[in-house]
This record gives sequence, C-alpha cells and structure tokens, in this order.
Amino acid sequence: MSIQQKDIDDILICLRGMLQPETVTEATQKLNSLLKRPISSLILMNQIQSSQFKEVIHQQISQSSRSSSSSGSIIRQLSAVLMRKKISVHWLHITEEQRVGLKSTLLQQFMQEPENAIKKAVAEVIIIICRISLPIGDWNEFLPFLYQLSQQQNSVFRELQMYMFEILLEHITVVAEHSTELAQLFKNGLNDPVLKVRTNTLKAVGSAIVTFSHDKKVVEKFLELMPLIIENIKICIQNHLDEEVQSSFVMFDELVESQLPTIVRVLPEIIKFSYQVAAAQDLDPSVRISAVEFIDVVIQNKPKIIRDSNLLEDLLKLILGLITTGAIEEDLEENELFIAAGVSLKHIGEEFSAKLVFHPLLGLMKQFSESQDLAHRISLPLIIQQLSYGCAEEMRDQVEAIVHMTMKGLADPNKTARQNAFICIARLSEHIEPEIYRFSNIIFPAIFKSLDDPDNAFVLRCCYALEAFLSNLETEELLPVLPSIMEKVGQLLERDNVQVKEFALSAITAIALSAEEHFAPYFDKVFTFLNGLLSITDQKHITLRANAMDCMGAIAKTVPKERIIPFIPNLMSISLAGLNLGVPELTELTFSFYSIIFEHFGEDMAPYLKDVFQLLLKSALSDDGLTKNQTQSAFNIQGIDNDESESGANEEEEENYSGLSVRTNFLDEKSAAIHCLATLAHCLPKSFFPYVQELITALESLCQYFHEDIRFEALGCLSSIITSVVACYPIEYKKGDFTTAVPEPVKVLLQFSFQIYNHILTFEVKKSVVSKAFLAIADTVKEVGPAAIAPFMNDIGNHVMNVVKGHAYCQTVNRDAEVEDDDEEDQDEPTEDEDEEESDYNLLHYASECMIEIATASGHAFKTYFEHSLQHLLKLTNPKNHHSIVACVIGTLAEILRVIEVDCSPYFERLYTVCMKALKDESPQVRRVSCFMLGILIKCSVCATKEHYVSVLQAILPMLQSATVSNEKEVVDNVMGCVARMIYAGSQNVPLVEVLPMFLAKLPIQKDLQEISSVFDAIFLLYSKHFDIVSPHTARIVSIFAHDLAQKLEDDVREKIVGFIKQLGEKFGPQMEQIISQLPVDQKSTILTQIQK
Repeated sequence: MSIQQKDIDDILICLRGMLQPETVTEATQKLNSLLKRPISSLILMNQIQSSQFKEVIHQQISQSSRSSSSSGSIIRQLSAVLMRKKISVHWLHITEEQRVGLKSTLLQQFMQEPENAIKKAVAEVIIIICRISLPIGDWNEFLPFLYQLSQQQNSVFRELQMYMFEILLEHITVVAEHSTELAQLFKNGLNDPVLKVRTNTLKAVGSAIVTFSHDKKVVEKFLELMPLIIENIKICIQNHLDEEVQSSFVMFDELVESQLPTIVRVLPEIIKFSYQVAAAQDLDPSVRISAVEFIDVVIQNKPKIIRDSNLLEDLLKLILGLITTGAIEEDLEENELFIAAGVSLKHIGEEFSAKLVFHPLLGLMKQFSESQDLAHRISLPLIIQQLSYGCAEEMRDQVEAIVHMTMKGLADPNKTARQNAFICIARLSEHIEPEIYRFSNIIFPAIFKSLDDPDNAFVLRCCYALEAFLSNLETEELLPVLPSIMEKVGQLLERDNVQVKEFALSAITAIALSAEEHFAPYFDKVFTFLNGLLSITDQKHITLRANAMDCMGAIAKTVPKERIIPFIPNLMSISLAGLNLGVPELTELTFSFYSIIFEHFGEDMAPYLKDVFQLLLKSALSDDGLTKNQTQSAFNIQGIDNDESESGANEEEEENYSGLSVRTNFLDEKSAAIHCLATLAHCLPKSFFPYVQELITALESLCQYFHEDIRFEALGCLSSIITSVVACYPIEYKKGDFTTAVPEPVKVLLQFSFQIYNHILTFEVKKSVVSKAFLAIADTVKEVGPAAIAPFMNDIGNHVMNVVKGHAYCQTVNRDAEVEDDDEEDQDEPTEDEDEEESDYNLLHYASECMIEIATASGHAFKTYFEHSLQHLLKLTNPKNHHSIVACVIGTLAEILRVIEVDCSPYFERLYTVCMKALKDESPQVRRVSCFMLGILIKCSVCATKEHYVSVLQAILPMLQSATVSNEKEVVDNVMGCVARMIYAGSQNVPLVEVLPMFLAKLPIQKDLQEISSVFDAIFLLYSKHFDIVSPHTARIVSIFAHDLAQKLEDDVREKIVGFIKQLGEKFGPQMEQIISQLPVDQKSTILTQIQK
C-alpha cells in the first residue's frame, strides 16, 4: 500500500476546494470518499509536514484574496484535524512499518512545528493514537517523551504537555503509572511562570483526580496539591478566566461525588474557598453560580463534612444573603444565582436535621416577617417554601407560626412579596397537609380577593396557589366554598390571557376530583365550554386544548357513567387526533385524560385499548427528548463523516459528546405514558392481558432508566401487570396458607418482577424509587398471597430490616466516611445520625407498609419474623428520634399485631411500657398511634390484667378533654378505638357505667374510619352481655350508626351495622320506629334506605 501522486493531487484539490464557498459542498462530498481509504492518513501526514506542499498551495491559491501564508497554515491545520478524525479507523489497516513511521513522524513534527495551532492539532492526532496503542503496551517511547516536555523552554510545549495529560488521563490509567513523578510534574506546572501552563495543569490535575478517585494511594498524591490548586483558581479569578474557574468547580463536583474517603481531609478548605467565591459580588455571576452549585453538590453528597467542620452556620448566612440580595432585583425568574441559592436552601432542609436548620432559622423568619426591609419580606416566602421540602414535619408542629408569616406576605403592599407568598401557599399545600387546611377560612378569602387583580402575571401565581390548595382539600372542606370558587374560576376563564385560562382549567380539574358527585350541578356548563376548546389547533393556544383534555377526564368522574358514555367515542376521536399534532404538553395531558377515563370506565373502554396501548408504549420507549451535547472544537469541520463506528471504535464519540440534554416535557410525557399503562393494566386487567408480554419487555429497560422519575413510574407499572395476570390466572388464597397452587404464568412474572425489585432495593440510590419498590411489593403481596411470595420473602425481609437499621444502599451511598479505610472494618454498625432521620421517614413508611402486607397475607406464620425484627424496630421509638419515625414504628407494630392474630403476651410489657410513655409525647401523631397500639395490645394479650385496663383508661380518657382536641380528630378516633377494644376484650375490667357515657359522647368516628368496626364490635358485645347498661343509650347509638352508614365503609362493616339496626327494630319495635323518626332528616333517610335494601 503505497502513496500515489494522483491520490495526493486529489486530496490537495479537495482541501483547496473546502476553502472556497462556491466549491465547499462538492469538495466535502468528494473528500468524504477519498478519506475512506487508509492511505489517506499517510497523505494527510505528508501534507502537514511537507515543505513542497506549502509551495504547491502557495502557487494554487496565489490568486485568492487570502494571503498565501495564512491559507497554507489553514490547510495544514485542516489536514491535521482530518487526520485526527480518521486515524483510529485507518490505524489497523496500515502496515506495522507505516504505523511505526507515522508515530515517529508525528513526534518529530510536534517538536519542529512552528505554528501553535497546527502543533495543537498534531498533539490531538497523537492523543488518538495513544488511546489505541498505550493500553496494549505499544509505543513505549511516548510516555518518556511526554514527561520530558516539561524541560522545554518554550512554554507552548508545557501547555500542550498538560493538555495531553488532561485528555489521556480521562481514558488511559497507564499514563499515571509513575504517580509520584506525575504529582511532581503537576506541582511544577501549577508553579509555572506562564499562566496558560498553570490553567492547563489545573485541568490535567482535575482529570487525574477524577480518573483515580477509586485509588486512595494514587489520588492522595494529587490531593496534596489542593492548596496550590486553590491558589491557581484565585489567579484565574483575578485574570477573569471564568471558563477555567468554572471547569475547576466541575472537577470539585466530581471529586465530591466520587465517594472517596480521603477527600474528607481537603474538602473543608475547598468549601471555605467556595463560600468566598459565591459571596464575592464583584465576580461574574457565572463564576459565583458555579461555586453555589458546587456547594449544593457537597450538601447532597457530603453534608456531614459541612456539619462536622462547623461550616453550616456560615453556609446558612451565605445562602440567605444570596437570596435576600437577589430578591430585590428585577426578573427573579431569570436570576440564576438567586435560583441556585434557593435550590441549595431546599437541599439544606432535606439533608440536615431540622434542629440544625429550621429551628435556628425560625426566629430569623419571624424577624423577616416583621421587617421594614423589602428584601426580607420578598425573601421570606421563598425561604419557607424551600425549607418545606425537608422540614415538613417540624413545620407541622409550627403550622400556626408558618401560616401567620405567610398570610402577612399575602397582605404585603409589595406585589412581588405577595406573589411569592402565593407560591409559598402552593408548596405548603403539598408538604404540610392536612394541617394547613385548618386555616382554609383565612386562606381562601385571601386568594379570592387577589384573583380580582387586573395584572395577569400576578393572578397566575394566585391561580397556582388555588389549584395546589384545592388538590388535597377534602370534600367536606371544599363544599362550603364550592359556589364561590366556581364563580371566581368562571371569571378567570373570561380573561384574554391564555395562561390564566390554563390555570383556571387546572383549578376546575382539582375541584372536580375533590368534589366528586357534588360537582354535578356545574357539569353541563363546564362540559360545553371544554368541548369548544378541544378543537383548537392554533399552536399559540394549543395548551388550552391540553388542559381542557385533562379537565374533561376529571369532570367525567363527577356524573353517573351513563351520562358520559354517549360522548366517549367523540372524546376518544378528538384525543387521538390531538396526539398527531406532536405537542408534548397536549400529549402528556391526553395521557392523563386516558388514565382517568380508563380507570373510571374500566373494561367498558376495551374497544380503545389496542390503539391507546401502542401510542403509550411508543412514548414510554421514546428517546426523542434526549440530545447529545456535542463539544465544539476550535477548528470544526462540517460535513466530514466520522467513520469510527465501522471499526467499532468509540473514542471519537466519547470525546465529541460531553453529556445529555433532556427536555423536561419529554420526561413528563414519558412518565405520564408509563403511569397510564399501569392504569390500563390495573383497571382493564382481562382485556390488557394480551399486551402483558410486550410491556414486560419494555419495563426491563425502563426500570433501569437514567432518570429516577421513569424508574419510579416503571415500578408502579410492574406491580399493575400482576393484577392483569392474576385476573386471568386467579389465585384463591387464604391468610397464612402457603400451600395454595400458584399458576405458572404468575410464577414466571413474579420471578421477573422480584429480580427487578431486588436489584432496585440493592443498588438504587434514590430513596423515592426504593420507596416505590416497597409499595409495589406490598401491592403485589396483596394480589397473590403468601404461597406465591414465599420464595422471595426472605429477601424482602432482609431489605426491610436494612432500612430499619439504616443499612440500605440508598441510605449509605452518600454517607461520609468519617474514618480512614483501615478503621472502617472495625465499625460493625453505622452511627446514628439525626440528619438522616427525617429524610428516611418516607422510606421507612413504605418499607413498613410492605411488612404489614406480608404480615396480613402470612397470618400466624409472620410471628417468627416479627420477633426477629422487634428489637430493631423498638430502637427507633427512642424519643430522641423524630416523632414521625416514632409514630411510624409504633403504628407498624400495632398493625402487624392486629393482622397476625397471635397472643401478644411475650411482647406485652415491652410494648406496653413504650406506648404508655408515648401517650405523653407532644406529637398528636405519636399519641394517636400509641392509643391504637394499646387497644390492640390489650385485646390480643391474655396476660393483660384489670390494672392494665385501669392504667390505660386513666391515661387516655383525659386526652378527650384536651384543649386542642378539636384540632386532633384522629387522636379522638384512636382513643375511641382503644376504649372499644378494651370493652370487647374484657368488659368486666372496664367501669362501664362511668366510661360508656363519655365514650358515646365522643362518637361517631370522624376521620379514622377503620375504627368504626371496633366501635361496632364493642357496642354489639354490650347489647349481648350488658344490655341493662347500654340499652338506655339506644337512641344515641342509632344516631352514631346512621352517621357511620353515610361514610365509605367496607362492605362487611356496613352489613354488620345494617343487620344490627334491623335486630334493634325487631327487639324494640315501636320504640325503634320512634327513635328513627326523631333523627335528623339526613340520618333518617340513610337508615331507612339501608334497612330497606
């Protein structure tokens, strides 16, 4: 394979053509063909170094307007860049002799090349060859050559030396075999008199640290350079080298995320330096943002270092300073520094104990609320809403103070302060409900008043608050204000602003979902209005159509099915046509519409299943919203093919792409599609079965998707498939029966599912995803029963216990190493850490739900596991733990004892002692679950004595007289449940004459409807054993049960109550008729309707 003159001439002509606008397209196309041949790399090398080439070029383009020397340099550089693009493909197709010669020539050219741009282009060719040769032990002479460049007087060699180290260290660890010498080389580079050498050395050190982050011994040598690194970043700041500074912070980011224990030693100094940069108002905002973003990475990955280095107080001062300083600037939504500070505050609240964050800031927040400083008042709502993500439990305890401060914001004379307060109301509605709804009577009027403002931009915030506040509002709290809300929303729909109309539609959606059948009077008018929006095709107003589609689904649930069924064909036709428009927002909300409609109508929607399934699956698997970020080189060539894929090489691709960009609405659409698929599988189980296999294939990859939202939804979809398969292959199981036959299709699906669950529980880093996995397992257990899950029960139990002990991977992956590696093996158990308690609450809650479902299915057989786990669970009831965790554990233990139905005597004293102490807890949540537990414990323990009964009654009955009892309906309900269970278990131990009137006076059950069954059992027993004591209260009891029958009860509970009332009618005759006739009209109607069925 030799070079022919014609080959040289053809390439020369094309290179020249690429410099002429009129011939560039033709030259590029021809050059693409010529460069397919391996010999072309040798020609390009010859052209780079050949003096004859320069003369030819000079003669050929002498008539051009460009100077000959300039054009010659450009084409030589162009040749080097082309060689860089092609050499990895050609390398294996040229002879060994040619490869040896080419390597030697490249090093010689690099040393002799007078033009810096071409010298760098040659260096990039050398880098590509190194990435091919060095890993296989070839080109041994290169590394000595690279190291000796530091001795060159010309600083360009030292600059490019560090540049080559930077790139090579990202891919080839052999470059740093002599780490001591390399560290010294970096030290010299960081002390180099030439600034460009220093900046390149900074980048090279960054590559080395990231590459060897797993190797303690190697990276320690580089970490010793940290003081020099920081000094050089300061020099870059002084010289306004913002890009270099930002890249250094990216290096710090990766260092923190590496989980390397040794970084604990250097991080405090980096953090202090970052505080200085973030606070420096004279620096470019982009540099300050980089510093804040780095601090945020530390907060999320190494919070203990901040705490243990006493840097948290300074951090709070910094972040609050950035927020208050930015608050008075215009266009807050465009102020990236202000936004970054807000995000960091959110993560501070999530990662640190509320004792270290919320409590110290509460006093400051109150000062801000009363301040005359506008910046303080504008900032306050942002501070509250960001802290609500992580400090929700503490805010529940301080809800009055929080709402008071926010309401002051709603009344602030400054519009920005008011609109921030409305956004804060929206966040609080999500994070501290239902406590915030105690203040509906003052929040609704404030929102209504502001909706009259003519400023649409301001009204948008009010609408956002209204929508969020309505989303979790219970029906009974909504009904009194429903007419007023609908009137206000109607006025908003008449405005010209499209966004205001969108939020108004979202508000109607929330209202309909909350009001349910009470929305019926508004259905016709809203339906007609929505129908008019569903034909919109104008892109400027298409989002109105999207919101109308979503709203249509919500209102369809508010009327009887037969009223909406005639419209279904047209609605489905419109929705499918809308998907063809390719608008992400419309697609997402159409999927939301499908979720509601298919859930509501179930198998009646089967005719539409095939088309909808294919559309959903396509969106679920689509990657259209992902974009590779291509790194732009200084000398970019458009139109030249990259042929490396032909040889299987991917080095060029790795180098040219720096990451992924993700469209947010793409993820929203994808999540909505997967969620809808889950709904279809769950609500149309038999019709969906033919699609199960196709969906399973998709879920295998979706459960490992890079974004946690997709993994989250995929897990929910996985558990829904179980419903479909079990509908076609039923399992008739009984509690505790591990011998039930399990159909083979169910076995196969469970094997697949639990492989995914086990992987998630073992390796997943996001606690929300792990929580979803536990919830999915709980749903699966409920569907298939004990025999089907028996093969997986041991693994599930271990994962649950890992969460209880704080050993789950998602709990430990970001846990800082506070000791060196040599000491780590001495630590049998991680130390308890208050910072992790709050963030682990949701995780513990769903792990507990999983445990309860397994106990429910297993019955008596769960006793052994309960005994094994009890000691670990009881550790979490220590009062120093957050009350939400204490309540979760006590509630879980109580639920397990309730469902496994065994004698609790072996655990009685331990649990009795814990709960009696917990009855005195400040938290209503802890007190109520303690009442629940004591009732279960006494009912299920043969060892319970009269003294225990009396002690419990003396402890819980005064709680009914508590000054705050009106705000603690759940506490009252659980006290009633406890009393009811004691009456049922041992009425002889209860002073009924004194207790019964008080008991009946606090009934009916208001919130915790599960307790109605226990109350009924107690009353039924009293009529059987203590008729004389209970019969005088029959009128009151009938009224109580009339109220209960109006609630959403389990069928068996309803049947028991109705049967009992019929028995009373038979026993008391005319007296019972008189009792019923004297009931309030609604209760009388309920009783008569139920007993006549």
